Amino acid sequence: MSFRIWPNATIHPTAEIDVREGFIGDGAVIREHVKIEGQRVEIGRECFVDRGATIGGGSCFDPGAFLKAGDWLHVGRDSHLNTARGLTIGHECALRAQVFTHGAYSDPIRFGVMPVWAPTVIGNHCWLPEATVLAGVTIGEGTVVSAKSLVNRDLPPGVLAGGIPAKVLRPLQPLASETSIFALLEGVLAQTRRRDPSIPLLREGWRLWVSTETVFDIRERSITGTASAWSTLLKDQLRRNGIRFRYVADHFVWRPWKESPVER
Repeated sequence: MSFRIWPNATIHPTAEIDVREGFIGDGAVIREHVKIEGQRVEIGRECFVDRGATIGGGSCFDPGAFLKAGDWLHVGRDSHLNTARGLTIGHECALRAQVFTHGAYSDPIRFGVMPVWAPTVIGNHCWLPEATVLAGVTIGEGTVVSAKSLVNRDLPPGVLAGGIPAKVLRPLQPLASETSIFALLEGVLAQTRRRDPSIPLLREGWRLWVSTETVFDIRERSITGTASAWSTLLKDQLRRNGIRFRYVADHFVWRPWKESPVER
């Protein structure tokens, strides 16, 4: 197996990539002074790896070392993702964090501190704005870990956790109301108009129109019509607000993604 960077990826000239196997998906953005290394790295579509982040670290070229990450992975500035014993990250995760798959440095014979080598798993739709995650931890889908937290044990899905060590603070709120979602969509349209006041935008319930040429169906997560500069801008503003579409511009028409290279 070889290593492949898919088309339409933007890799800054100062980024260093030294990977034996795997891929970086279509539409990736790799910023300044990022370092990605290791035996196997698989990152899905439209990832964003910000300045100074590192993926790999100690023992990253061991036979069992890997990163397997889903689509829309966001790795914040100066983050570190260690892959020595296998790091799995789901779709639509945002991390500004230090994540480990091995740890401990003291002499175990003299001081009794045993080294830990274990895979780490972060589920789909997790947000870790600034945290440290130790080896062997599993974080459940949809969980948010508050800033400055230390995660040294498993966390269940769908909770807000925080502290040193992190513990469950409360379940996350139930699904947002239709009224609040519509207010969010109006805010997205306002954001988009500020970027380009000439864009003809309209909301009809759960649908957003760009002129009469393109319609975004929020419930169905579908886009039909012309892939214009205007609709591309709206798609990006929706993404920034957590509403993402598995569509790509193809000869000025929006088409569904083909199967993601990251199998789930």
